[in-house]
Amino acid sequence: MEGLRWFVTLQPPTDDESVNGVDVEGALTELAKADERLELVRVFDLLNQDESLVIAATGVVRLGTAIAKHVMGRNRPQWVHPSRIIAGIRRPRPSPRAF
Repeated sequence: MEGLRWFVTLQPPTDDESVNGVDVEGALTELAKADERLELVRVFDLLNQDESLVIAATGVVRLGTAIAKHVMGRNRPQWVHPSRIIAGIRRPRPSPRAF
């Protein structure tokens, strides 16, 4: 799918001996530099993450908010309400009927 943009989030890394040597953030940063369609969204302030690899509901909301703010903050065309577009369209006049 050419032109499809990917928004990848990075959350706080798990503190476990088996994965502490893996630099996921560094690897994804390098990947994003090489691919203009990949954007990283760093979200390291999730709330109520009591268990490793489990995000509580408040954390999910914060994650969604961070993604939305990132996407909405990008340069994009100004949104125009559909009623303004429709108001600017001239409808053809009906042709006179012959009686």
